[in-house]
Amino acid sequence: MTSALFTETVGLRSRQKVGLDELNNDVYDWVEVDSPAWVEIGQGSENDDRRETSEVTSTVYLPLEAEVTAVSEVRWGGRLWQVVGDPGVQPGGFVVEGYKRLGIKRVTG
Repeated sequence: MTSALFTETVGLRSRQKVGLDELNNDVYDWVEVDSPAWVEIGQGSENDDRRETSEVTSTVYLPLEAEVTAVSEVRWGGRLWQVVGDPGVQPGGFVVEGYKRLGIKRVTG
């Protein structure tokens, strides 16, 4: 069951084995799967040394069954975001369903 908390859709990207090459070596590529989510807008900051560089952070809440790791990427708002650290897991209880919480960031410049 998907919680009413998840009002948006994000693309979860991860590197997965997609086949073998002619030498029988594993071939990996990015695979993207849509997932319901709730995104909490974070804040932006500018690099003091190089003003042309800025970093924006946000938080994404996902269903417990979402497959995401610290090396995944998230497509949201038409842009690609990097996952920051390992996703946190909040188990469900009697009243509230569980969810995964992860930080994401985007660096420009």
